[in-house]
Amino acid sequence: MMQTEPTDAETELPLTRFISISVDVAGSTSIKEQLCAFLARHGRDIGVAYQDFAHQLLATERQFIDLLCATKKAAVHNGAECVFEVERLFLIKTIGDEWWYSYSLDGLDDFAVGQHARHLFDALLAFLSKQPASAFLSDTPADHPDGLDEFKEVLRLELPLKITCDLVHGFDLVRGREALISSIVARCCGDIVHVGDDQYMRMMGNLGAIPMIADKTAGKIISVVRSDFVGMEVDRFFRLAGYSQKGRVLVGQQLFEVLDLMDAPAADVTLRDAWKCVSLRNKIPGGGFVTMRSDIFVSLHEYALRNLREPYMGALCTDRCTASGDPVWRSCQDSPTMVAD
Repeated sequence: MMQTEPTDAETELPLTRFISISVDVAGSTSIKEQLCAFLARHGRDIGVAYQDFAHQLLATERQFIDLLCATKKAAVHNGAECVFEVERLFLIKTIGDEWWYSYSLDGLDDFAVGQHARHLFDALLAFLSKQPASAFLSDTPADHPDGLDEFKEVLRLELPLKITCDLVHGFDLVRGREALISSIVARCCGDIVHVGDDQYMRMMGNLGAIPMIADKTAGKIISVVRSDFVGMEVDRFFRLAGYSQKGRVLVGQQLFEVLDLMDAPAADVTLRDAWKCVSLRNKIPGGGFVTMRSDIFVSLHEYALRNLREPYMGALCTDRCTASGDPVWRSCQDSPTMVAD
């Protein structure tokens, strides 16, 4: 392999527009602390807590993807419109117990972006209606595979979720990383290096330059590239995510404007102060719209984000079906005490 420096064209970072999505476990530090304290009190290895916690994280991730796929398939089966495309969803990275996804908007005009955004937002609300995964620990190890063990003490903690999403522009670092790092990796590997060499591929993968999968039977190298975005709007997104709340979808200002939610007071519920009921509408080409749902509860806020001079608006969103978080509504037939402070 020739060890040449990359050209400007090879390292040019394209500006990309996408919907940034953070799915995070609310109060995860407190949850892990309680799990570890429980095991320590009973003289058990805290590794058991992390193993179960990790298992529930994977179950949550599986449920998220499964719901998106099932929503799309159900819409097709019922002849209903469901615009979002699961194949546009990419996992950028996991950050502890937080998943950072991007929903690609490549090739979409402004009208189509709005359609995709509204259907994706509806699916995110639906995800929060599912019962959260639960970590379960016992004072002694389980011995019976049939689950009939008896314990003196058990601990079960839900892993409630919070979601942040916004419309973001960012630069993709990965597309420039291979050209910048490949020559250095080749130099480390020896005088003469081929792209398919095991050591070269392993080091490139370890450094995140480009994970490579070798199909030795077919004699091919398959490159797998995962985007990694940077930019002011990416920084703003993660600062905004710090204000997300359990059982809520926090929608950033840029995406909120695209959703074009419409005030739709509900006669059968009373809402807490600062909350209002809105409808989600699907626009029709040529004018007009069809109401997708009219039971979404929204609370608007201006957030002072660290190191950013201008405040940024975010909308906390929930509905009647959300499984976690304090209720913000009560039925007009119920007692006022049902509304949380």
